[in-house]
Amino acid sequence: MALKKFHEICQKELNLEPVVKALDNTLIIYLPIAHDILKVKAKDEKPMQATNSQNFQELKFVKASFKNNAFLVEYDVFPSYTYPQDYGYTMGYTEEYTQTQNNLLTALYRAYGDLKVVSVQNLLETQEDIIAEKESTDEDSESQPPPDFIVLIIANITKGIEVKQFFHFADYKRLMQNSLSSEEYQRRAVYEVQGYKGIIGDETARHVAFEALTWPSFLGMQIENRVKIKYKNSAFPPGAKTDAEILKICYDTFAAYAYVDFASIELSNLYSGDQHSFTAEELLAIE
Repeated sequence: MALKKFHEICQKELNLEPVVKALDNTLIIYLPIAHDILKVKAKDEKPMQATNSQNFQELKFVKASFKNNAFLVEYDVFPSYTYPQDYGYTMGYTEEYTQTQNNLLTALYRAYGDLKVVSVQNLLETQEDIIAEKESTDEDSESQPPPDFIVLIIANITKGIEVKQFFHFADYKRLMQNSLSSEEYQRRAVYEVQGYKGIIGDETARHVAFEALTWPSFLGMQIENRVKIKYKNSAFPPGAKTDAEILKICYDTFAAYAYVDFASIELSNLYSGDQHSFTAEELLAIE
């Protein structure tokens, strides 16, 4: 069984004891650690501040939600300017955290990578059909598909900082097999860094809500992630036509999985007050 294999790799080879919860379509992994997750590092160059302003499209807010079989994407983007300033330091992950994360992800791939991924068509079956199929499958059978989604949580329980990753296992498998670029994978996988005193001393994931991801919730998070990358970290900055930029991001998100199991999507521009509505078929016909 893949889950047993994952535990064995963690315990015998990596000397790690993650808390693991397997739900219907989601595998949640919680690993408490003592070493730091984040670090501040000085740059080689001296701090600098520009004397000329730069115009850009500033993202103030984005939220994607799902209700009554419809997506709602709200966003606040407006023209702005800045005087770029480099303070001479960067924030990043520590080597210890990066190695721990890579070890867990590699263990996941070794344990589940040989299992057959369910096709997109099967992923869009009714929830009842999916549950019935899983109940009729031998638990120890290698034909059992891997989980649709992985939630990986690595928590520094001495300082109360944790990193959460939400990703589609088939995306990660394609990344490992070099059939999905790292740039595209970064758009699809969602990362969250947060601090909370309840994390301190939590070796058993008491503060974690063990809930299965759904396709609408995952795609909503991914839309938000893609918007933030486009407006804050992209080598190809967005243009002034905000609604068109957000629409293209929504198209890319749903087209990546050929996902049409929703009635409509509404775009709500909080800056201009404009709203646009599309059916699933209209959205995927845009390109």
